[in-house]
Amino acid sequence: MPRRTQAPARQQARQPVPRRRMTTRRCRCCGELKAERAFERADQYRRRVCRKCRRDNGRVYYRANKPRYRAANARRIAAAQSLVAARLSASPCVTCGEADIVCLEFHHVAEKEFTVSELIFARRRSLAAVTKEMDRCVVMCGNCHRRSTAALGRWTLHRVSGVPVPTVPMMGAPT
Repeated sequence: MPRRTQAPARQQARQPVPRRRMTTRRCRCCGELKAERAFERADQYRRRVCRKCRRDNGRVYYRANKPRYRAANARRIAAAQSLVAARLSASPCVTCGEADIVCLEFHHVAEKEFTVSELIFARRRSLAAVTKEMDRCVVMCGNCHRRSTAALGRWTLHRVSGVPVPTVPMMGAPT
């Protein structure tokens, strides 16, 4: 059997991939020389302080200013709660007319991104985001809301109980 002296054409055409030279930077905070990937990108350049130092500095700053952060969060929550209370007191239940805001809830008739309470407490969104989510809803009392949700979910308990189910059309659905 003859010995091959040349590599197949497919292997000859393959060129070695040039390696990128790993660049290093010196952190302006800790002074250590680190790989460039240890520095976060900001627009089109890399930051001058490494990720670890930025994280540590952020924690120190938060601890030093914790009362200010908490006060701002409490103000934001209070403003959102008053916005929700104003919306609930302005509109009674669309099916039965209940006007007590303790009993009222938001029923989504359009595409739901978040619950209103989730936007206020967990997600820390702006008042505009809370208003936008409330605009996707109608106000219903707790009982009517449960019944309409049961009807939409095709639960069987509302059929057995014989209680009439309020109908709230979904936005975009044929009427």
